[in-house]
Amino acid sequence: MDTIWWVALVAVVLLALVAAVVDGRGRSGRGPGGR
Repeated sequence: MDTIWWVALVAVVLLALVAAVVDGRGRSGRGPGGR
């Protein structure tokens, strides 16, 4: 019934994890705009 909510939550979590990993790699690697 509420599978849409589960899918939305999983999608948000995956996007957050990917963003964190990419941000971490960018900072550790080459980062021209390091805040």
